[in-house]
Amino acid sequence: MLMLALLLAQAAPAPVPAPVQPPVSSVVTASGLRFEVLAEGTGRRPKAGDAVLVTYVGRLADGTIFDSAAAPAGLLVSGAIPGFTEALEMMNEGGRYHFVIPPRLAYGARGRPGAIPPNATLDFTLALVRVGRPAAR
Repeated sequence: MLMLALLLAQAAPAPVPAPVQPPVSSVVTASGLRFEVLAEGTGRRPKAGDAVLVTYVGRLADGTIFDSAAAPAGLLVSGAIPGFTEALEMMNEGGRYHFVIPPRLAYGARGRPGAIPPNATLDFTLALVRVGRPAAR
């Protein structure tokens, strides 16, 4: 993931979210994003123009980890795949969710060569550490 400078005080490293079994009592949004709240956050909720610090583990359907961030990683909410953007916009700081992102909200038929096959469903355990504004360039 793209690292961004944030106008935030550095957060203490958060642990990588633990692997979670597919949600049993999950909710599905109108777009098809499936989620389960593991821990509700109480802080700010990010918007498209915000930058965030997150920890996460991303897995393929077979359990293969294709990406992870044990220490908080910075990214722009609007710079992520559509399912990840939608996921972030429903969370509050301090929240931890499990998401299942269908291919059309992820990398679709093109996949991501070397990491994600075409039409892959992605499974994320995501913790929202901090919400801020991107640094001026």
